[in-house]
Amino acid sequence: MLSITAIDKDNLVGGMVETLTNISNQKQQEVELIEHKEHLEERVKKRTAELETSFEQLTETQNQLVESKKMASLGGLVAGIAHEINTPIGIGITAASYLSDMTMELKSQFDQNKISKKSFSHFVEEAEKSSVLMVSNLKRAAELIGNFKQVAVDQSSDCLRLLLIKKYCNEVLTSLSAKLKKQTISLEFDRDNDFEIYSSPSAITQIITNFILNSLIHGFIENQAGTIFISIKQTNKMATLIYQDSGQGIPDDDLKKIFEPFFTTKRGQGGSGLGLHIVYNLVHQTLKGNISCESTPGVGTKFIITFPCQAAD
Repeated sequence: MLSITAIDKDNLVGGMVETLTNISNQKQQEVELIEHKEHLEERVKKRTAELETSFEQLTETQNQLVESKKMASLGGLVAGIAHEINTPIGIGITAASYLSDMTMELKSQFDQNKISKKSFSHFVEEAEKSSVLMVSNLKRAAELIGNFKQVAVDQSSDCLRLLLIKKYCNEVLTSLSAKLKKQTISLEFDRDNDFEIYSSPSAITQIITNFILNSLIHGFIENQAGTIFISIKQTNKMATLIYQDSGQGIPDDDLKKIFEPFFTTKRGQGGSGLGLHIVYNLVHQTLKGNISCESTPGVGTKFIITFPCQAAD
């Protein structure tokens, strides 16, 4: 028969106490772990809510910046068209003023009964030239105003409509020509073989405007002469727009980030970091197309956009 000694009893009691202590400590740790987990979940929920609020604020700020960028583009169109209209109107005013002076001189000769066949013939010849100048330049001014009116309406509208793509792009480029002339940039645009598309004029206007401004701000250094080439062609049911400049090009590291919002190498020098981001969104979301970019430093940059000729309503 087995007997338990005092030492064994002490060891047994000690072991039971240790076991109970371990169980108690384990339960305490489990309680603390549960409390920590609950506290952590609360912190995560709170932090998530803060992040969601920050994201909403950031999105709203970005939308506001995009809208201001659109208005800036429209402002550029206004300035460009004003410059273009000044030229034909100025010529028309000069021709009208010259004709008025000649008419007053002829009237004076008539009042004094001194009109000669030679002076009258000269008046008729100059009056004809002045009239042709006035009519042709006033028509040009009216055409520019009409173009600008349509472009301005399209710029502020997201409506789809049928348009001759090359004719429409030419109207947009006309409003931007003053900016190109200011920096001695020549523009080559293939206007032949025009075709109709049913798409968003507003998106096309903003894409071309942002491309031009991007070239002027980033592509060409100050007083650098250069060339911008634009072509548009149709393949089956897709339109392909190629925009290429002969500027400085884009380094490989920057090329990967050009479509990211707020990325710019000209912070504080006219670059907002939104121009190409807007272009990317317009191509993908509005035109339902794709865009790619190729660039070689020191040679230039080329953008290729493909999109359906017939947009879905």
